[in-house]
Amino acid sequence: MTQVLRPHSTHISGLLLGLWLCAAGATPSRAQSDNFNDGNDVAWSHYDPLDGFGLAGLFTFPNGGYRIQTLTPSQNPSVLGPGRCGSLRPFDSDAFYLAVDLVDWNDALPQAVGLLARIRTPGLGTTTGYTFTWSRETGTNDVFDITKITGEAPDDVPTVGDDQYHLVPGRKYRLVFTGEGSRLEGRLYELPDIANALVTIVGFDTTWDEGVSGLLVYDNSGLGNNLTDATFDNFASYTQDRPPLAISRPDLLGVMTVSWPYAHHLAGFKLQWTDSLAPISWNDVPAESVVLDPASPQNVSHQTTPSEDGQKFFRLMHP
Repeated sequence: MTQVLRPHSTHISGLLLGLWLCAAGATPSRAQSDNFNDGNDVAWSHYDPLDGFGLAGLFTFPNGGYRIQTLTPSQNPSVLGPGRCGSLRPFDSDAFYLAVDLVDWNDALPQAVGLLARIRTPGLGTTTGYTFTWSRETGTNDVFDITKITGEAPDDVPTVGDDQYHLVPGRKYRLVFTGEGSRLEGRLYELPDIANALVTIVGFDTTWDEGVSGLLVYDNSGLGNNLTDATFDNFASYTQDRPPLAISRPDLLGVMTVSWPYAHHLAGFKLQWTDSLAPISWNDVPAESVVLDPASPQNVSHQTTPSEDGQKFFRLMHP
């Protein structure tokens, strides 16, 4: 017996595991992740609009991270614009959840660093979509923005919420960018605390409705210096659909395995369980019992057994 519990919100997923359950198939997952431990970006495509002008970006993988830089001052900034480049993940979505860790950056550079969403026609003078970025503009003034991109030209989306927070070199942060319909939201966390956002800004725009996601660095000096430098890690991307939980059980009385996409794990979803819905009390599954699934490296899994009355309820919950 399998019963799907409707989520309380777009960030919760639940399944009932019963005594008579043999197996439950996974809902097709529209999720991707990359921790860059393999030292390559073969699943990505570079957004490098100034490559043909001798101003190519540099993409490297120090210590299991993803470092993106522009290094060559422009000789014609009034025509070519500021230094900029990034990397795109071929994953179309309209309702999206994006997360990435910002683990290092050149704190002396005035630059904008962050996430791309709903990107179409990437290239010199053609890119459209949205960004959520942290900007070091001058001195220690740090600003967070949601920006609409039209033909590579940025235009701020008006937002509500406190949009300023100073990033401290040597610390690590997580950027989260979500969109559903016209609503766009950007959040900042300081790792490892992904329960309490330091910045939350919300804006609304109806211009672009779908496209691919990715990462961006952008020279914010206003002088055409073309210098940017940021290192990312633990990228996760998925639609705002209910995250799928899959259950497998080789025999009726044996151990059950609950699994879900690694991208959701990277983005901070936690597995919770209860053995009763009346009354109901959810418990976190201990982090040490969640492991990479050897049967599918794109998933994580947890092994469990039914309670005495033959049932357990599970859900994925995001802070």
